[in-house]
Amino acid sequence: MAKDAPRVLLVCEFGAGISHVRRMTEVAAHLQALGAECLAALNDPELGAPLRHLGVPVIQSVVWPARRRQPVAWKERQPRGLGDVLANLGVTRPEVLAPAIGHYDALFSLFRPDVVLSENGFGALLAARGQLPAIAFGTPNCLPPTKGDDLAPYDGAAHSPSWPTEQVLSGINAGLSAADRPLLANMAALLDEASAVMPFGPPELDLFASNRRAPLLSPHLSGISAPMQARADAPEVFIYLHGFLQQRAAVMESLLSIACPSRVFMPGLTEEWRARFPSHIRVATEPVPPARIVAQSRAVLHHGGRQMTALCLATGLPQAILAKESDNVLAARLVTRRGLGVACLLRDLTQDWLAQAADQLHTDAAFGVRARNAAHDFAGWFGQDPTLAVARAALAQCRP
Repeated sequence: MAKDAPRVLLVCEFGAGISHVRRMTEVAAHLQALGAECLAALNDPELGAPLRHLGVPVIQSVVWPARRRQPVAWKERQPRGLGDVLANLGVTRPEVLAPAIGHYDALFSLFRPDVVLSENGFGALLAARGQLPAIAFGTPNCLPPTKGDDLAPYDGAAHSPSWPTEQVLSGINAGLSAADRPLLANMAALLDEASAVMPFGPPELDLFASNRRAPLLSPHLSGISAPMQARADAPEVFIYLHGFLQQRAAVMESLLSIACPSRVFMPGLTEEWRARFPSHIRVATEPVPPARIVAQSRAVLHHGGRQMTALCLATGLPQAILAKESDNVLAARLVTRRGLGVACLLRDLTQDWLAQAADQLHTDAAFGVRARNAAHDFAGWFGQDPTLAVARAALAQCRP
């Protein structure tokens, strides 16, 4: 790589699934094709295999205190907006934020990026203020529109955030002051000061829909450029669940009791659990390419993340959604309202639900018929590539 090639730092600091890494990987692939050099900093470098396959070095990003306590789903208070998410993570603790900014200062000095791309990378965004161009992209759940001097709350949320806005702003500013950085005038400045904010669709799963004025980018159908449709005679159910479920033995026993042919991918699956899966449930050791999921699956069991939900909607795959976050609940409501699958909230999960849901979608052909018919409503998502738009926006920020 020539020394004068544009350098792009991609950062992800939180998020449990592989969707964040898929988006970063496709952005990086476009950047490489356009002549840029990339470095990726991930909160979980174990998930960085797709980036490493591109030749993109993967290093450790900042790990916020909440993610040290438990990798997924730990919340001190119920989130009603981005400020609550940041406070729950520990971003508002000055003794944590100031060293995080120091981490990025050192990284900026070593790698000398021309632009920073943030996929849930708010420490990097704060560190880049006044230093480097920075673009926030990806899931809209953490990219709210502004509302006056504040960030918009989730639609339907209580009027007051769980963490008072003044407390969140004061905590962030104390960390910025300790790092000798200019203070935020208000919470809206957190995103207003970025070079660009580029949230992906679909709009049906936007937690801020009532306050959002600018359109979302198209949903990200990873690795699929031409229209595809699920097959009624596909052999298996694809299962993608987060590894924290291993902490619930009853849930894992339910997975093991699924009767239909299945393929499961669970990041961080231990050898002990892996060895217990019966032969008709194949265990994938790496992320399964989305096109292969569509070609081989009769239905998908997952948490209701927007990327997998959009893939299933556009290709006509029935879905069983085990919803754990607010956007997952939106996905569950959409899918069940249209008869395209079944859903359950994680807090309401019974011991038998996973097995019953997978077997039901595998045997009841009516779900597949409805899902394939409904796919026409989402056909416009094919051929749209929001990751290319992000790559082009990043290079437009680079110095000549």
